Amino acid sequence: MKNIKLTTAYIIAILFSSVAMVSAVTNIDTTYYWAWNDVAGWIDFYRSGNGVEVGATRISQSAIIDGDADGYIVLDCATSPGIPSNICSTSNFYVTKDEDTGALAGWGWNDDYGWISFCGNTSQSSTLSGSDWVCPGTPTYQVTIDPTTGEFSGWAWNDFLGWISFNCDNDSSCATVEYYVLQDVDVVVPEATPACGDYYLDSAVFDTGYSGGVTINSIMWRGDQETGSDVRFQMSSLATASSTPTFIGSDGTESTYYEPGDQGVPVPVQGIYHNNKRYFAYRICITDSGGANSVVEDVIINWSP
Repeated sequence: MKNIKLTTAYIIAILFSSVAMVSAVTNIDTTYYWAWNDVAGWIDFYRSGNGVEVGATRISQSAIIDGDADGYIVLDCATSPGIPSNICSTSNFYVTKDEDTGALAGWGWNDDYGWISFCGNTSQSSTLSGSDWVCPGTPTYQVTIDPTTGEFSGWAWNDFLGWISFNCDNDSSCATVEYYVLQDVDVVVPEATPACGDYYLDSAVFDTGYSGGVTINSIMWRGDQETGSDVRFQMSSLATASSTPTFIGSDGTESTYYEPGDQGVPVPVQGIYHNNKRYFAYRICITDSGGANSVVEDVIINWSP
C-alpha cells in the first residue's frame, strides 16, 4: 500500500484562493425580496446575500421567516443550511422551474411547518416525472417567475400556515404595502456549481505512476475542525490524465459523500468504484454554520496497486 500526502502549503494555497469563488450566492434583488404569510409574517428570500438561487431549471438554497433564526424554508435538499447540507439521501425534494414560462413546481420544507407546495389544486399537488416536478393539469395555485423581469407572482401552500403570497398584486394590496420577490436577472448563477457545502475545492489530477491502475483504499484529512462545520469528500478515478473528473461518494453517485466525522480519521473508500485506474482526483466540501469554518491542512489518500 502507498499513502500520498498532499502537503500543507499546497492545500492551503489552493483552498483559500478558491473560497471566494465558490461560496453560495443569491441572485435575488437587494430591495424586493419579501413574501408574506398571515401566520408567519414576512419571509426573506435574500438573507443578506445568502438566500435563494434562481437557476435555469431549478430553485435552490433557502429563504427564512423574518425574526426566526431557525425558520429556514429549504427549497432544495442538496442545499440545506444544516449539517450535512445535502440531505437528499433521507428526503429528496426540490423546486423546479420551467425554463420557458418560469412556472414553478415541487416542494420546499420547513422544520416547524412541514411541506410547502409550489403548485396544485384541491385534490393534487406536484408529482415527479423523471427529474422534474410537474403540476396537475388544472392548477388553482402556482408560483411563477417572469422570464423577462424576474418578478415572482402567485401563491404557495402549506397545510399549517395556509397561503404564502409572493406578490402584493395577488390580492391588490400594493397600495397599502408594496412587496414581491424579484430575481435580479443580471446576476447569473451557474447551474453546474456543486451543492456540496458553502465552499468546495477540486484537486488537480494525480498520477499514481502505475499503468495498470490502482485501487483507492481510504481518505483522511488533517487540520482544524470547528464545532458546527462539516468536512466531507468525493473521489474520482480516471483512465487518463486528460479525462474530466466525475466526483462520486460512497454509493457511486454524485449525491453522496465520504464523511470522516473528524480530522485524523481515515474513511474507507468503496474500491469497487475506484479500481484499476491510474489517475485520481478528489473534491473537498466544507459547510460553514454560524461562522464556524474548518481548515483543511493535509489530505492523505491511501491506495494500492
